[in-house]
Amino acid sequence: MNATILITPHRLFHMTALFGYLWVPFLFSIGRLKDPFFRAAAGLFPLVFGLMFIVGNIDEFRIYTELVPILLLSVALFVLPPEHNASAVPDL
Repeated sequence: MNATILITPHRLFHMTALFGYLWVPFLFSIGRLKDPFFRAAAGLFPLVFGLMFIVGNIDEFRIYTELVPILLLSVALFVLPPEHNASAVPDL
């Protein structure tokens, strides 16, 4: 079932609309993220999508709800000026 999403245009369009297209600036923000948590969390996205491709219905938004806070905060750090994109944990 999930493989048909990749070849069916209207379902593929639905998949690209996940997260309200915020995945586009998220892709650009990965290189700018300085916080180690967000850099590690960004690496979870391909893993979650790969696992859900096998076991889940990948065009349902609810299976990605755990990723929404990470995505939104990463995009917010991308939009903020670079001086605000520092680690939340102070160096000791």
